[in-house]
Amino acid sequence: MDWLKIRSFVENPHIMNSSSLVELLRKQSVEALFQSSSVSQNWPVWGREIRKIMGIVPSAQSILEIGNHLREVFQKTGVSGRSQGDLSSGGTGWETLVCWYINLCCAGTRVVAVRKKSLLPKPILDAITVKYANAACSSESDITVLIFPDIAEYTMDDPTWLTRGGKIVTNRLQTSVVNNFSAFGVGIIQCKTNWNDNAQVPMLWDIIYTSGGIPSKQITVGQNNFSIKNIPFTYSFVTAPTNQLDNFKNTSTCVGRVRKLSGGNYWGLPSKNGVANSLMEIFNNYQSGLPAAGIRQSITGIIPLLQTDLAYFQI
Repeated sequence: MDWLKIRSFVENPHIMNSSSLVELLRKQSVEALFQSSSVSQNWPVWGREIRKIMGIVPSAQSILEIGNHLREVFQKTGVSGRSQGDLSSGGTGWETLVCWYINLCCAGTRVVAVRKKSLLPKPILDAITVKYANAACSSESDITVLIFPDIAEYTMDDPTWLTRGGKIVTNRLQTSVVNNFSAFGVGIIQCKTNWNDNAQVPMLWDIIYTSGGIPSKQITVGQNNFSIKNIPFTYSFVTAPTNQLDNFKNTSTCVGRVRKLSGGNYWGLPSKNGVANSLMEIFNNYQSGLPAAGIRQSITGIIPLLQTDLAYFQI
């Protein structure tokens, strides 16, 4: 164990458990982000801009403040026009950057952001499923944030969580989440590059989720007796946005529609009073999975590991 890891362990002992279930899931979640061809093509530019923000000697504050500049990073590879293909590619890129950023800032904690739904335990997928009569509807969960319980099964080193092929043992994970479901927390994040076109969508989904469904309309939340009604839950909206910033005022209709989301509305810019919070403020939703001393403590602890245990972040 070199001195950097010794220092990191003292400052933030959890990050040393790199084969804990929490960190294994984080690694697989982040690695999956780079499997998209559009993301892999854009990352050389995005990564360069992110490193500029972090500085030669990164600090917890400079890493957090990536959230104030994520729109600038995203727009460095912007394309002209608004064809459907451009919108789809841009949406994937924005979701990727948001998921990447949340995982980076939460490394070493019990908070993991997942974009690839196949990585989520089935009880969690069941809990966020919305059903209209007998038909399951899209949950509009671009990113799902899991807050793991503070129990050794999830936080201690245990390489047996992985198969020989390097994947998390699915059946074991499902059983474990079933047994501990009530101790989990869940956050859904909807990411959009355009705010005006989409503000009503998160507003309506948040109403459905936080109300636990609308029985008179046969709209229910959850299936197989798992539901976010039974655990801590937030629904958030995160936008770039690609629109002109002057269009967003506290009196704007699109702003009003997301103002009272259970998890808040955010953008990849510094906070603007009455309009949107900076993405760096979203971690207030996940405090139960963060160190008691705050997220800066855990970020400080992982900085020495960015070129070793956490090299999969590609910075």
